[in-house]
Amino acid sequence: MFANPNSLTDPDVAERAEFLHRTELSLLHFWTDRLFLILLLLQWFAGIGVALLLTPRTWTGPASEIHPHLWAAVVYGGILTLFPSYLILIRPGAALTRYVIAVAQMLWSALLIHLTGGRIESHFHIFGSLAFLTFYRDWRVLLIATTVVISDHLLRGIFWPQSVYGIATSDLPRTLEHGFWVIFEDVFLLLSIRQALNQSWSIATNRAILERHHSGEIAAQTLRLKQANQLLEITNDTLQRKMIERNEVTQALRASEERYRRIAEFSPFAILVVNEDKITYANSPCATLLGVGGPERLLGKSLMAFVHPKSHDLMLDRLRIVEQRNPVTESDEAVLNCLDGTTKEVEVSAIDFSENGGHFFHVFLNDVSEKKRLEAMNRQSQRMEVTGQLAGGIAHDFNNLLAVILGCCQFMEYDDSLTNDNRELIEEIFKAGNRAASLTRQLLAYSRQQVLQSTIVNLNEVVIDTGMMLERVIGEDIRLTNRLCAELSAVKVDAGQIQQVVMNLAINARDAMPQGGTLIIETANVELDDSYAEQYPDVQPGPYAMLAVSDTGCGMDKKTRARIFEPFFTTKGVGKGTGLGLATVYGIVKQSGGHITVDSELGQGSTFKVYLPKCAYKSEAVAEQSASEPARGTETVLVVEDEDGVRNLTCRILRSQGYTVLEARNGADGVRVFEEYSGEVQLVLTDVVMPEMSGRQMHEYLLEMQPNLA
Repeated sequence: MFANPNSLTDPDVAERAEFLHRTELSLLHFWTDRLFLILLLLQWFAGIGVALLLTPRTWTGPASEIHPHLWAAVVYGGILTLFPSYLILIRPGAALTRYVIAVAQMLWSALLIHLTGGRIESHFHIFGSLAFLTFYRDWRVLLIATTVVISDHLLRGIFWPQSVYGIATSDLPRTLEHGFWVIFEDVFLLLSIRQALNQSWSIATNRAILERHHSGEIAAQTLRLKQANQLLEITNDTLQRKMIERNEVTQALRASEERYRRIAEFSPFAILVVNEDKITYANSPCATLLGVGGPERLLGKSLMAFVHPKSHDLMLDRLRIVEQRNPVTESDEAVLNCLDGTTKEVEVSAIDFSENGGHFFHVFLNDVSEKKRLEAMNRQSQRMEVTGQLAGGIAHDFNNLLAVILGCCQFMEYDDSLTNDNRELIEEIFKAGNRAASLTRQLLAYSRQQVLQSTIVNLNEVVIDTGMMLERVIGEDIRLTNRLCAELSAVKVDAGQIQQVVMNLAINARDAMPQGGTLIIETANVELDDSYAEQYPDVQPGPYAMLAVSDTGCGMDKKTRARIFEPFFTTKGVGKGTGLGLATVYGIVKQSGGHITVDSELGQGSTFKVYLPKCAYKSEAVAEQSASEPARGTETVLVVEDEDGVRNLTCRILRSQGYTVLEARNGADGVRVFEEYSGEVQLVLTDVVMPEMSGRQMHEYLLEMQPNLA
């Protein structure tokens, strides 16, 4: 509707721009679906809370222990939440999914208005919902949502005005007024969608043009290299003819043969000479590549016998081109079957030559298997890093919300006026909040943003301390065996987090052995050398303490192993796993400066190996923390926090303990409050990352004015 890919004159650029544009929209739809998944669940819980706490005060209904509108919030709200959530999980990014989300979101607005008895404040939920739906950049979504909300207001305004306006009789002017404001907002939202799509299309077009420009430059450079190569060949032929004229033919041939032999033998490339599909010469790198004892064992064998079936056509096509006196100087990738049972990816180039009346091919093979493996590892590492940053950001923001929820619950528990029913509800909220906090801790562990309390420990002690707990967790049908190194090197880690690593790996092993089996936990001292570090670029060579957890379970295929540490990835059934167990292990090990690998085959069990850097052993005493009543005081504390909920809760806690509390929204506001306060501030409690001025910058500034400030 808003972007026209046909406006480009170059069809290839237009097609590429259209592809980039659609790819961006698909990714946007996918993540917006995830956003609404969270929003719908939060609305469901909020609707139940409103039905419990607010609806009985705004509606006049039959007196009962459970108000009838609670059932509307639970059942009807559950339908509006679970059906779109199901579509988000099975068809993320689909048009049907976002249309259903639009209908469900607007019906949720109607339900919340109904539950609040038509309070005018709840109508703003409609405008917020329409704004969120514009994230899809799809005018159809906005049209569907607008149709739903106008229809709902019109019908309920006529037949049930109290549920939408809180009045007993219908009010058409008010209905028209609300419809006008919805349409008024839609105009601006449609304009924003148009602007966003135009910008997206402009970016995609510029990228397509740049890609086309770069490809043209590469082609021109390749042509120049070909021409230079041909010129060098002509010059070389001329020099060789002059040398032959000045020297005896026999000496020149011997020198040429020796030169060629040395070049071929010491070349990093595998070189073959082929005549009628039979190998007549192979250098030593070629024998190494194809997995044979020496070059002589390749003589007389068929070249095509080493070519993987999926590369047969490519190899035959290239040899036919060379046979027509057209050298293949641009390398093509092919797959070879080696005699040692492995497969290798190689770059192939070839030229032809005639000798003693025969037609020969020079075939050059460059092994790129290791290059491909490292590229795949790099892509996986980047994907895990991006996912970790996203998970850490979400966990940080969600943790702020949970801090307020849990803190308020604790305050309310001390309220003597609460009924037993309300106290039980608060306890349920507190339990649910703690479960959510546990999930955020796992996300922070995966994203490597949690605070570690590192001490120098022996991994054997961690395994022994965790042993009794493991026996209860894994069950009686699994035999636990420890193989601990007596002289194990010490490591500097957070002992509690390493216990979590052992526990998560053991639980993963237990789930892989539903019929029972053997779980082996092993420790050892290992030395990771340079060759190992070349295979894993994130590893520094040196001494490590290894912790290995092995099982005799079902094992994993290659596809599963590639994704095993990704957050929310699980092979377990619905409701049987969060997909954060191994992701948490990965994050803890990486944040501890370690390295983790997995070795597994289907039906052969799995072995996870954790490598942690060795450090000099020095016992560290851990101070016992005695439980006591919170300390009270009369000092003045400056609290600086940009999150309103967290700041308000912190201030309330401090005031309840007798402290004088000054509040500030950010660093600049904190400086202002500090300067305006006539008394002395003993302590500054501040967030680190804030707008305008960070917590560290503010604290350094305040120290210049009051050096004894804590």
